[in-house]
Formats: sequence, C-alpha cells, structure tokens
Amino acid sequence: MHCNSCSMLVSDALKDMGGVKSANVSYEKGEAVVEFDEKMVDSERIIKEIKKAGYKAEEFAEKKKGFFGRLK
Repeated sequence: MHCNSCSMLVSDALKDMGGVKSANVSYEKGEAVVEFDEKMVDSERIIKEIKKAGYKAEEFAEKKKGFFGRLK
C-alpha cells in the first residue's frame, strides 16, 4: 500500500464481502484485521479479495472468526 487511500480501498472491498463483520486496515502498520463469519467466508477468500483490489496479502495469524494479515 502506498497511502491511506489504499487502505480505504482495501477496507471497502472487504466490508462489501458477505460474511465480513468488520475490516480494519492500517496503512501505517501494513496490516488488516478482519472479523468474519466462518460459515460464509474464509481467510483464503479474504486474501483473494485483497489481491483482486490490487494489493499483496499474506496471513500471519488466524484466530477464531478473525484474519490478521500483512499487506503490501
């Protein structure tokens, strides 16, 4: 990500996904914290959506109903 607008684009794309309850994307940290319903979406789908928006992503931790990833 290059600026705060990038983080807003990723955040909006994630929030539009079915099953995503919240998406907090930080440009400064290069991280996304996403809370989601595991019955509707999984971390692989979240990464695909981030890549579809034009950014690189990798999961660095997964907790129940959450995704924590690094973004570039």
